[in-house]
Amino acid sequence: MGPNDKYLPLNIHGGENAWDVMGASKIGNGTTTGSVEGPGAASSYSGKAWNESFYDRTGDYPAASTVPESWLGDNMYLQTIGKNDVNALTKYGIENIPGTEKLNSDILRYHEFLPFVTPDGVSRDDGDRGAVGSDRQRLEIKSNTAASNIDANSVGGDIMTHHWRLMLPSETLKFQQDVTNYKAGDFINPHRFWHIFQLKAINGDEAGQPITTLTLVSSGGKGQLEFRNNPDGTQADRIKPLFTIPFDKVADRWLDFEVTILSADKGYVYGKLVDLESNEVLYEGGMTAETLRRPEEKNPTTGRVERGDQPMVAGQQNRSKWGLYRGLYNGAGDAAYADEFQAATMYLADVHLIKRDSSSYIFPNGWDPKAQPKDIVAWARPSAITTTKGTAFPNLGLPSQLDVTLSTGKIEKVNVTWKSDGYDPNGTGTSKIYGTFNGTGVTNTKNIQPYVEVNLTSGYKNWAVTPAAELKVVSQSSGTKNNFIDDKSDTSWQAHSSLGASAANDFQYWAAIKLEKKIDVSKVQIEWSSNSNLLKNYQVYYTNDAAAYTELVEGGTLSASSSATKKTA
Repeated sequence: MGPNDKYLPLNIHGGENAWDVMGASKIGNGTTTGSVEGPGAASSYSGKAWNESFYDRTGDYPAASTVPESWLGDNMYLQTIGKNDVNALTKYGIENIPGTEKLNSDILRYHEFLPFVTPDGVSRDDGDRGAVGSDRQRLEIKSNTAASNIDANSVGGDIMTHHWRLMLPSETLKFQQDVTNYKAGDFINPHRFWHIFQLKAINGDEAGQPITTLTLVSSGGKGQLEFRNNPDGTQADRIKPLFTIPFDKVADRWLDFEVTILSADKGYVYGKLVDLESNEVLYEGGMTAETLRRPEEKNPTTGRVERGDQPMVAGQQNRSKWGLYRGLYNGAGDAAYADEFQAATMYLADVHLIKRDSSSYIFPNGWDPKAQPKDIVAWARPSAITTTKGTAFPNLGLPSQLDVTLSTGKIEKVNVTWKSDGYDPNGTGTSKIYGTFNGTGVTNTKNIQPYVEVNLTSGYKNWAVTPAAELKVVSQSSGTKNNFIDDKSDTSWQAHSSLGASAANDFQYWAAIKLEKKIDVSKVQIEWSSNSNLLKNYQVYYTNDAAAYTELVEGGTLSASSSATKKTA
């Protein structure tokens, strides 16, 4: 570790509730349910919460007496066990797993069961977050993304090392009984997604497909462990593997895995997977990767939905998730292999994150983030400018710099030269003024052109939109109140979703504006939207009596019980 790196361990203690493990670590940062994604309802097996459920060979689940001894435990889903607790290790059949003696922390044990339907037709699947009839199972721990916990998560330009030790037992990677296409003891061949680690964007509409995963996949006709990058949030046709390793190389042994990720449009992923007992390096290497989610839009040339030139959504972070997240085989297209789905277990230990000092960190193979080109990939849109007709181009107040997102993930201010081509100071209406980025040490290979929207008015000042103006309305639908005075022709105040509502008989539809000071009014302009056809007439009143505005009571949703000021007889 470097002197400015930040070390964030997951403090696993045997016998401690998994909630407390998360809450007591910087990864969980004091939260409980906020850092565990699992069934939101009591277990279908025991009727207890996931963190206290157990197998006890009683109850209504099928073939209770045949539940393997290694699956019996205090918690059906997620529990902690001591690395030196011989009784617990023996109970789960993992007392002789190679590498156990090299563990530093105690162990997290994940378990997901085989769904079933009771004799009376009740589905017992405890699907995604406890959903009934779900097409997936999920049990994951995850880093808390509160603003105060940014050290445990990544934004553009951040470099994060994720380290953990894992063990995938035969009860997960091998069939426990004969099925249609395989014999007991054969390695499984997953048909749907099965992630045991995810780096996932949180916040923003681009939070779809995970950015990177450690996944159990079917590749080359057999089950394999694969680390992969998916560049896109909405599609999965450009997945890029870092490594793919057959199950026979990873089953029934403790593995040490470390992966370091630069979050950027042109990011980097470096991983090392080691057999903990033998110290055999199963994989070590790196690759460039697209590891930063930004808003996606339809490419007008190809029709493909992909990242455009919008910056990352405010508040977005990349968070880490460890667990069992897999698709069930319960869909219409899964019938041919439905009997291959079985219970699953995974063990983790020695989990920690390291937030790297991005100003000095160099990847183990010598790849230096600081030596990479800084290409513009996105830019922050400046506020529109509204001014009066006749304003000369130099007097528009155009910004001299804009915030741009670089291919390295970092955001920098870059100079802009604006072009006066096409600007007509004697016209009115809205137009776009385009510019050129010209920052030192920055390239623009995508030829991104920034622009500013400029609205020239006929010379009137709209006093309704000055900062000190106030507004009251009798009612509003869908939070549209402020649209009445926002000076935008494409938005409008909607008093109610239906002007013919019965409650409208008690009200006049009114809006009142209190100006910041007394002025000489030379023009009142009201623009009606297309759904105003039920209006028969309107009046405009004014007064210099401030009390008249004060006594008006505005309302929210229009209803007969509203306390808003009503019409007088």
